[in-house]
Amino acid sequence: MSEWISVEDRLPEQFEYVVAARMYGHGIDPDMYVSMFVSDRFTVCDDALDASNYDGGACITSKIEPTHWIPLPEPPKE
Repeated sequence: MSEWISVEDRLPEQFEYVVAARMYGHGIDPDMYVSMFVSDRFTVCDDALDASNYDGGACITSKIEPTHWIPLPEPPKE
């Protein structure tokens, strides 16, 4: 498995799915979510999300500023 990458060292490729995390330190658990990196932003995109003014899926830009990210592992084989 890969190591966590600091956003100060490098950012993901465009349209790459990653796990993004905000590491707080001081014993506080990090905020983590699966994200797609689009237009220099970490976004949460899922067809299962709904918004009242959008008919279908939604794409939400996270207000959490990630400090680290890691590529998604390969999916399990059937």
